[in-house]
Amino acid sequence: MADAEIILTDSRHNGIVAFASGEKYPWAHTALRESGFQRGEAGIYYLPANEPTASRTTVAGLIRCAERHHTTVSVISRQFIGDMADHIARLLPGQWEAQVEIYSHPLWQEDLVPWLWDSGELGRAVRTTRLPTRPPSPTPPPTPPSYLPSAPGTNATT
Repeated sequence: MADAEIILTDSRHNGIVAFASGEKYPWAHTALRESGFQRGEAGIYYLPANEPTASRTTVAGLIRCAERHHTTVSVISRQFIGDMADHIARLLPGQWEAQVEIYSHPLWQEDLVPWLWDSGELGRAVRTTRLPTRPPSPTPPPTPPSYLPSAPGTNATT
């Protein structure tokens, strides 16, 4: 794995999505900023895809800029995981939000190990395979005050 890597993927809602990975991930952040990507929450960078010619020019510039910053650029075929998380959150009852966490530095992934419920295949995968993002978990809606009746589909007591 490279010391610094930029991973590009596609988002239905946000165009081209990029995030940094590797032990020297700040180099990738610099290349993304210098090439015109806009930083969003959680260290995710966006390039609106509404102008294909401008997008191609920006991505070509990113590749040249990344080389200057000792950073590789990879494209993954999977759609941005945040799109699926948002879709699931919309299907849940109540008001839910989904957030994606980026694990830019490889050591940050080790923070996941104590939370694993499976020491078999899942545990092996987390210990041996680089995961630059955590699968998003929906943020539940706030619990209504006890004096309000609970919303349908929730288990709050009155």
